[in-house]
Amino acid sequence: MNILDIVSAANPVSVADLEDTAGTDEAAALLARITASPPVADSASTRRWGPPRRSGRRLVIVGAVAAAVSLTAIGLELGNRSSDAPAYAATPPMLHYRTSGVPADRLLDQLAARAERTPDRAGTGRYDYVKTRAWSMELTVDPHGRTMSTGVVPDVTQTWLGPDGTGRTVTKAGATEPKGTKKLGSHDGVAEAQGAPAAHVPPVRLAGLSTNPTVLARQLAALARAADNATKPSSQPTYNEIEAIWAQQPVPPKLQAAFLRVLATIPNLRDLGSTTDRVGRPGRAVGFDTTSDGAVTRQIIILDPSTGAPLGEEQILLSDPHHMSQWSVIPIHVPAVVDYTAYLASAHVPTVHSTS
Repeated sequence: MNILDIVSAANPVSVADLEDTAGTDEAAALLARITASPPVADSASTRRWGPPRRSGRRLVIVGAVAAAVSLTAIGLELGNRSSDAPAYAATPPMLHYRTSGVPADRLLDQLAARAERTPDRAGTGRYDYVKTRAWSMELTVDPHGRTMSTGVVPDVTQTWLGPDGTGRTVTKAGATEPKGTKKLGSHDGVAEAQGAPAAHVPPVRLAGLSTNPTVLARQLAALARAADNATKPSSQPTYNEIEAIWAQQPVPPKLQAAFLRVLATIPNLRDLGSTTDRVGRPGRAVGFDTTSDGAVTRQIIILDPSTGAPLGEEQILLSDPHHMSQWSVIPIHVPAVVDYTAYLASAHVPTVHSTS
C-alpha cells in the first residue's frame, strides 16, 4: 500500500489529482528537503498565521511519515514545475461576498434588533452543547528553528461542557469515525489536547453578563485581562472573548444582540456584504484587519441575516509571509484562507450524549 492509499480517506485534495505528481522527481526532492531535519516530537512547538485563537481544532503532524502525508494532505501544486520551483499549499477557496455599502455599525445594530426579537430555542439542560466544523493551517517548529508545514482537513467537533468545566468532546476528521473521544476535567488541560474550545473552563456564567453594551464591553475586557494574553491578539481582545463564548456556549438572543453592539465598536470594522457560508447557509459578513507576528490577516465574522446568530468566522492571510523564516517551508499564495470555523449547532442538553 502506498502513501496515497493510506491518506486518501482524510485527503481534502482528490487522490486522482495527485497521482501524476506524487511520484515525480519534484515530489521526491521536496519530500527529501522536508524530512532532512529529524523530528523532535516531544518538544516541538506550533505556530500559526495570523492572530492566535483560543478556540477551534488543531492537528499537528510531526515526523517523516507526516511529511510524506503532507505531500498529499496539503495538496502540493507541483504540476510541471522545475525541481527548484516552490510547491504551494492548497487552502480552502475564498468565499464570495456581495458588498452592500452599508456601514458595519449600522448593519450590526440592525442585526442586534433582529436578535432581540428572536425566541430563545436553546432548550434546557446541565450541559452546553456546541457543534462546529473547522479547518486550519499550522507550522511545527522544533527548538532549533527547523520548520515543517502541515495542512489540516476539515474536522467536526462536538463538545458538552458543564458549569464546573467537566464534560466530553468528540472530534471526527472529515467523514471518518471519531478520532478522539475524551472526558474533560476542570484542570486537566485535555480540552486543548483534544481540540475542544477551552478558552474558559469553567465556562463564563452568561447570566452574569450585562445586555448593556457599555457594561458588557467592560466585562469582556476584564475577562481578557484575566486570560493569558499570549494566546490572543492584543488588538481585539473583546472580539476574542466573544468568539470563545460562541465556541463553548449557546448565547441567549438578548445577550447576542449586546455582543453585536460591542463588535460594532471595533475600529476599522467593515461590512463585507452577503455571502454563502461553507455549509451552504446565507450570511452577512463583517471584517477587520489586524497585524500579528509580522503578518497581516483579515478576521471575518459571518452572521445569520435573520437572527444575528454567529454562523462562522474566517482568517484570511493578506501579506506575503515569505520574509518570515518560520513560514518558508511551503509557500502559500495570498490572499489565502488559513483558518475557518463554522458553527453548526448549540443548545442546552441534559447529558453528555444528548444533541440539539
